[in-house]
Amino acid sequence: MTNVVTSHMQYKNYAVDKIMVESNTSDVQLADDYSDDLVIDFNVLKQENEKSFLIELFIDVNKSAKAFKSSRYRIFLKLLSVFDFSQDTSREEITKLLIPNGLAMAYSTSRGIIGELTANSINGKYILPSVNFVELIKNKSRKLKNKKKSH
Repeated sequence: MTNVVTSHMQYKNYAVDKIMVESNTSDVQLADDYSDDLVIDFNVLKQENEKSFLIELFIDVNKSAKAFKSSRYRIFLKLLSVFDFSQDTSREEITKLLIPNGLAMAYSTSRGIIGELTANSINGKYILPSVNFVELIKNKSRKLKNKKKSH
């Protein structure tokens, strides 16, 4: 048997802060889920403990009336996820690990929550598509830099 090496970063807890699921019950021919209008955003907040962080993850699926009209669902989820780092974790390691890994873990949790919630709906289980978090993080970083320049 091999000993397991645990990560310096631990997913300590999560909670649904807000969730909304609306089923499309129209007789319209619905598009496949991969053409859905998906918007993801996030915030990272430091907790009182300097080695503890909160990631707020916002997921919006088919927010507009036009997108919802041809889709199975309109969904909104705000998930709060808490991540702790061991005391010997450097600031550089935290910076490298927190956002890409924390987002992937929180999104994975969100996929399960939404899948379970929609599984008993008239339109069947909805599984969030896979996401390129590297691009999502780059886009968020660009937006924040542009916002700072304009102020």
